[in-house]
This record gives sequence, structure tokens and C-alpha cells, in this order.
Amino acid sequence: MASKAADFVARFVRLSTEGRAHEILQELKDMVMGIGRVGFEVSPQEETALRLKPNKMFKRALALMENKEAVASLLSLVSPQGNTCKEEYHLILGVLLKMSSIPSFAKEFGDGPAASPFLQFQRFLLPKVQAALRRRASWQPMFFHTACLYIELLNNLMQHSPRFATEALNSRIVHEVLRSIPIPAQPSLSWANNFELTLLTTLAEQQAKMLVVLQKHNPAGEQEFRLDDLGLLGDWLDRFLGYLDALAGPVLARGEGVRIGDAAGNVLRVVELVAHTIKCAGVVLAGGRAGDSGKLGKKERGVRVSVTKAESLVQRIQTAHKERVRCKLLGELQAELRKDGWEAEETQQLAAKGCFPVLIDVLEKQHRKADQKTGAVAGTFQGPVWPTLYILAFLAEPFEEVNNDRNKAFCQELADSAPRLLQFARDAGASIGLLELRMLLDVLFAAYQLDRDAKWDSRWPLLDVLLAANKRFVAGSPGSYCVWTHLYGHLALIPEPSEETRDLISRGRATPLSGSVKRATWVGVRQKIMEDVISGAATWGPGARERKLARAALDVLGEAGNAMLDRLSPVPYAAAALEFFCRFRCVLIDEVPQQIGPVISCLGAAYADMAGLVRTCEGRAPDREETRRWSILGTVATNLTFCLQTVLSSEPLAGAFLAALACNGGVSFAAGVLRTRRGAERYVWENLPEEKGRAETPELLDDLRCLAVRLWEALSVKYGLKECSFQECPRDVLETRKNMFKKCSACGRAQYCSKECQASHWKKAHKRTCRQKQDGT
Repeated sequence: MASKAADFVARFVRLSTEGRAHEILQELKDMVMGIGRVGFEVSPQEETALRLKPNKMFKRALALMENKEAVASLLSLVSPQGNTCKEEYHLILGVLLKMSSIPSFAKEFGDGPAASPFLQFQRFLLPKVQAALRRRASWQPMFFHTACLYIELLNNLMQHSPRFATEALNSRIVHEVLRSIPIPAQPSLSWANNFELTLLTTLAEQQAKMLVVLQKHNPAGEQEFRLDDLGLLGDWLDRFLGYLDALAGPVLARGEGVRIGDAAGNVLRVVELVAHTIKCAGVVLAGGRAGDSGKLGKKERGVRVSVTKAESLVQRIQTAHKERVRCKLLGELQAELRKDGWEAEETQQLAAKGCFPVLIDVLEKQHRKADQKTGAVAGTFQGPVWPTLYILAFLAEPFEEVNNDRNKAFCQELADSAPRLLQFARDAGASIGLLELRMLLDVLFAAYQLDRDAKWDSRWPLLDVLLAANKRFVAGSPGSYCVWTHLYGHLALIPEPSEETRDLISRGRATPLSGSVKRATWVGVRQKIMEDVISGAATWGPGARERKLARAALDVLGEAGNAMLDRLSPVPYAAAALEFFCRFRCVLIDEVPQQIGPVISCLGAAYADMAGLVRTCEGRAPDREETRRWSILGTVATNLTFCLQTVLSSEPLAGAFLAALACNGGVSFAAGVLRTRRGAERYVWENLPEEKGRAETPELLDDLRCLAVRLWEALSVKYGLKECSFQECPRDVLETRKNMFKKCSACGRAQYCSKECQASHWKKAHKRTCRQKQDGT
């Protein structure tokens, strides 16, 4: 197989030299598609698994990167050629981007002569992007896709290659990118549709990330402003904010608020990093505006709300026949609700005037329109759906479970609206915008938490609505967070309870009780169901089995595991849900073993972050943010440790299951835990401050160590992995791929992670047992 990889590299170099590299582009694409999962990223766990057991495509990639001439030929493909079509540029950049997501490959690319071909390419590409932004007829999506890939590639190279970052600044690559896009938003840009806005927002996000990468990998330190042109930064901020001001509505309706928020967060991070250097108040103010750009519904401080005016607007909305008039009235009501002083009592007053049926009528009427195409993902920011859902979400907010536990308020009119809201969610959930879908879910679950009897009757349709919404949201986005917080609160309604609990539910439903007493009754029912789950009295019925809930949770862990510490990350809730699902044997057998990779990768990341946090806080008490992070990491690690323990107890550590563990980061996880060893007691436990919850942590760390030992023993036997023969090894490392350590050349029985360990072991013990010494040679 190695010879085939060498032949592939030789053929690539030959065709590149002859100017016929385009003939092998499809094979290059197939090569990178065979590395890791689908997409342009390769996680560290995937890279470790590939190096441990490389497939044919990864062997080709390794052979390619080991050949200096091949690397130079690959980079030269970026240079504009007269016979290269735009689709081929897109393909070339996709290949480079996927390979640059592996740090060692990115450094090899960046340390090569990359700046010159990149500068030539962007001087070919950026004018076409600018022309398309100014004139509709010049728009070509392929060039925008290519620009997005190109800027992301630059970020990867600058992150892993200090040399390339310096060359990119010296050759003005970064300056030209920031100067070119986004251009000031003009009326001519009003033609941009949803797809085009997605590309524009992605470009802005990647540019903002470029600024952060430059500062974070600054040899002079993060606090030193690296971009030697403060005026350029200010100009870029002005154009970035102009883009937001002009197109905020369509962008948010398209569901691109997450990207805009990420871009604004990166801008603020840069301003914060260089705040002591930049004394320009305008830049700091602009950064603050960027941070607020994605926020909707900011209260108008000092202006009191008028319930009477709100009631009048609701009545006028009910009698309005023209959509234009209705939209204007909805906008006025939306503005009125943003004022100070609106609480649960005001919602109850407005609900008594029939506001909820009126607003739901607007939603249903809009959905029944002939031009409404079911399944078309489109924002409706300019129509009545957006303001109507905003108003409903605002009115329902005091009755959401998290707020209702505090104010104990009740609104019968909102509870009565739950069936109509559920029907609208089932009918229109696939056709409204993503931001609107989030608000609809909040309203729906606020209504049902006021009527727990109705929620029990509608538990399966509600679960279907959540699963359908989960497929639309990108894992790790605020929308995904919204879905999984609601699903976490819905967990107790999924299993089939015991007969005793069913009798309790029937008696509670037959008893006429007030709203607050009814809620208290259902709290007791929920606790009883959870006791049934723990004791094994509850069962995983066919309704739950056919929906494959554990796989949905595993998908979130796999796609958003790297963002588990974000404030709106769904990972903690998905991990808690998976822990709940793993209490049922049919889930353990049918769903989890086939997708064990996300559990391993997230658990390993959580443990590594915990160890890093302990090192950061050593010798002092943690601050509030560090305490929050520790709490999240501990919760995720505890839940996933339980999941992994139960899976390992139900599946034999052999065959395909053991191979799946190896290919999905099992070796790295085990080696990472045992490195602090043997294991966590010596380092993490001893340095854990009292404020971080010492009482709960040792049990978790001990469970992790036991898991790691069991995994390591099975994987090391199958793949021939060793540990350093020097028992007092200061590096405390284990092999993560076969023959990673060097063996003693004399006896071949001892292996060492370093020359220092070999010398120390020789002096202490090995010279008495080495075969060479025994033979007297």
C-alpha cells in the first residue's frame, strides 16, 4: 500500500510539472474526503485514530506531505492559471482547507513558500467578489464559496505557522482581505436573497476570526497590536457595522444571527486584547455596537409601557383586513412591549382581552396563504409572522418554567392556546425562519408548562416538534441550545411509567385543582417517574424507541463538543439527556455502541479542560467564570462517564466495538487520563481548591481512571501499544500509536519515551537485566 501512495505522489508531481495537475484534482478530492468525517475539519481525536490505524487515503496524504516538491506543487495550484475554471479553484481550496485542519500539515504548508501564490490568487479573486457585491449581474456564488474557503484556509495557516502569519502581514495579504470585503452596504445590495446573505455573513465572520488569530498568535504577546494599520481596522469596523445596520433584518430572519454574533464577539475580543494600545474611543465604541448588533428587543429605559395602548392595538389588529396595515400595527405593539414595566400582571390583563387568539389567528392566516410553500426555509422578517411570534414570546416569557418557579404566575388564556400553537408548529415549523422557530418553541413550551395534563396528552407531538427543529438548527447554535433545554425538561414524559405511577397520574388528572396546585402535583409525578427510571420500573416504549433519541444526542456531542463551554452550548443538556437514555438497556444495545465516538471525544475534552483549569487556578481560589466552567465540565464529565461505564458493561471489549473505540479516540482518551496518573489523584486531586467541589470530584476522577485503565488494557493488547519502561518517567506518557517509543537496541524488551528515561532506567535497573549485559558482551 505504501508503494501505491508513493506512486500517487510521484504522478502528482509529474503532472504538476507538466502543467496538467487538473487531471488529478478529482483524486485529490477523494483523498481528503477519506480523511476524517465529512466537512472541512479533522478533530485531534480523528487525527490520532488515523495515525494509529491509517487508511489508504491518509497514507496518501502522509506521503504527499513528506515530499517537499509535492507540497510546493500543491501550493502552486492556487496561483491563477489561464486554463483553470472557477470550479477547479473551489476544489483546490477545499483540498488545502481539509488538509490544513491537521496542525502538522498546516505548519508544513505555512512554512513553505505559500505567501506568493496566495497573494496572486487573492488579487485575482477579490476584485470579482467586489464587483459582484456592487452589481447583481456580476454575482457568481462559486466565487463567494471560494472566498469563504480561502479566508478560512488563511486562518488555519496563520494559527499553526508563525512564519506564514509574519509573511501574510509583510506581503499585505491580510491588509488586502480586510480592505476588500465587506464593502459599505448600499441600496443596490437590497437584491441579496437569503442564500447570498449567508455567504456575506460567513465572509464577515471569517475576517473577524482572522483578526483574533493574528492577536492570539502574536510573538510579541496578545496585548501588542499586530496589524500595523489602525486606520485599516477602524475602516473595516465601519464597513462591518454598516453591513449590519443596513441588512440586520434579513440577516436575522435568515437565521444568521449566530454567525453575526460570532463575528461581533471576535471583534470585541480584538478590541479587548489591544485596548491599552488603542486609545481611539471610536474603535472601542464601534466594538460595543458590534456586540449589541444581534440583540433584539432591547428595553427602552425610562419609558413606561401602556397596557391601555396595547389593548387598543390588539383590537385594531383583529379588525385589520390588509396585511400592510396589520404589519404596521404589529410593529407598533412590538415597540410598545419593549418599554419598561411589562410583567406577568400586564400579560394577564392583555390576555383577558383576547390577545392570544388574535395573534394566533394572524399566524394561521399567513400560513394558509396560497404562496406559502411548505418546506421552504425562508425568513419572514418583512411579513407578519416575525413580529407576531416576537410578541407572543415576549408575553409568554414570565410564564416560562425558569421564570414561573420564581413568580408563580398563571395565565389560563395562554394555557388554552397551547393546542393551536402546537398545530401551527407541526404545520409551519419547516417553513418559518430559524429565529422565528426558536421563539415559537419558547411560546409553545411556556403554554404547556401551565397545563401539565395537556402536556402529558401531547408529549409525543411535542417531542416530534423538537426533533424536527433539531434537524434544522446547526449543532452548537442558540437554536440547538433552545431545543435541548426544552427536551431536557421533557425527559420525564418519554419513558413508560410503572402501573403505580400511571394510577397516580390518572387520579391527579381526575381531581379539579387550581393552576398552582396542579403544577405542584405534577412535580411530584415527575419525581416518581424519575424514581421508576432509576429503579428500572419504567420501560423504554416503542414510541421512544422509534424516534432514536440517543442518536440525536450523540450527533450534538459530535458536532458541538468543542464548544461545550459556550454560554449557549447544547452539549451539557445533550450529555444529561444521553445519561438518561443510557439507563434503558435497549438504547445501550441498539443506538450508542455504533456511535461511541462523540462520547469518547467529549469526555476526553472535558477531562483535559478540567486538568487545564486546575493548572490555571493552582494556588488561588477560582473566579466566577472559572467556577462556571468547572461546573459545566464536571457535569458533562459525570454524565458521559456514566454513559461510557454502562456501555462498556453491556458490550464485550472486542471485535468491531473495540475497533470503533480505537478509531474514535479511545487511545487518546485513555492515555490522556492515565498521564496524570496513575491517575488523577496525584495531580488533579491534590491541586484542587476547596471551592471547586472537592467532595464530588474524587469519585468522578476515580471512575475516569478505572475507565481509562480498562480501555488501555484492551486497546494496548490489540494494537501492541506500550508504556515507558521507566516506572518513574517524569513525562508520564503512553503510546498512542504502535512503535511510538524506541526499544533498547540490545535486548529489544524495554521501550522508552525519551533518551533521558533510557539513561535513567539504565542506571537504576536495566543494566542488570539487559540481555547484552547477561551475555557478557
